[in-house]
Amino acid sequence: MVDVAQDLAKKLHDPWQGKLLEAAKVGIERSRLAGEDTLCDEGMSEKERKKLRQKRTAKARHWNLLTDMEVTGDLRS
Repeated sequence: MVDVAQDLAKKLHDPWQGKLLEAAKVGIERSRLAGEDTLCDEGMSEKERKKLRQKRTAKARHWNLLTDMEVTGDLRS
């Protein structure tokens, strides 16, 4: 989630928040998951898990999360 928030700060051109989030990310890196997690969707089907393993972002892969969450679109409106 910190990685997604950092992407949002970059998209909003907020370097101060980006730096704070980078510091937070460095602090939690040691807590990276050893096993896959679905962000509390334990009932996710194996078909959906397989789809997300292929579709997830590099950041989700790094954190071992099955999600396609990312910052998209124009946030200025």
